[in-house]
Amino acid sequence: MEMKKINGRNIYIGKTEVDLNNFLLNQLISLSCEAIKKSSKFVIALSGGNTPVFFYRYLTKEKHSIAWDKTHIFFADERILPYDDKESNYGLMKKIFFDNIPILDENIHPVKTDGGSQSAASKYEKEILNYFNLKRGQLPQFDLIMLGIGRDGHTASLFPNYVSTTDNTYLTCAVQASYIKYERVSITIPVINNARNVYFLVRGREKAEILRDILKNGNSNLPASKVKPKERKLIFILDSAAASLL
Repeated sequence: MEMKKINGRNIYIGKTEVDLNNFLLNQLISLSCEAIKKSSKFVIALSGGNTPVFFYRYLTKEKHSIAWDKTHIFFADERILPYDDKESNYGLMKKIFFDNIPILDENIHPVKTDGGSQSAASKYEKEILNYFNLKRGQLPQFDLIMLGIGRDGHTASLFPNYVSTTDNTYLTCAVQASYIKYERVSITIPVINNARNVYFLVRGREKAEILRDILKNGNSNLPASKVKPKERKLIFILDSAAASLL
């Protein structure tokens, strides 16, 4: 892995999928051990979609020391679809990931998608508040949130020019817009920025221009640019194609 800093941000670039997998696995093991030693659990929020699938599959095949029985998994975002739909984040991750690791069902916290996005966002916020034993107005602190970046600069399901991108009131938001294919639920920027660690995992030449816009040109209007954990660890993990314009 090649490491560089751009405008104070830590960038790790892998030449091969093996590089990315090994780096991510070592990071996950380290964070897991640290969290479990401190609080007896490791609490993470993951993104679905095509980009991280290669790593989730890798986790099911490799021997490692991650204590799945002490790991709790939440979702950075979800589409309002039945779980058996091929574009459901939970449905995809269950098939390729959860069903192939020794994790307890009660340790997985999916978004309930049997209602509309407003109802789902409200229920998921309550789920997060209850799990972390918080009152409204308090922020949870995930040990790790892993995100992607879209070609338009969106992250989780926080899209450019969408009002909830900068909403500081709620932990989750309903996402409904004519330019988005499905209604969605997303965690909010304040939740992301309160995490102990935030990793962006980005692959592909089609992401190179938006990464240059975020990392080199400093476009602060994009949702992904608003991810700035205060005194926390933010890492961009890229393949060489995504990093080609940096």
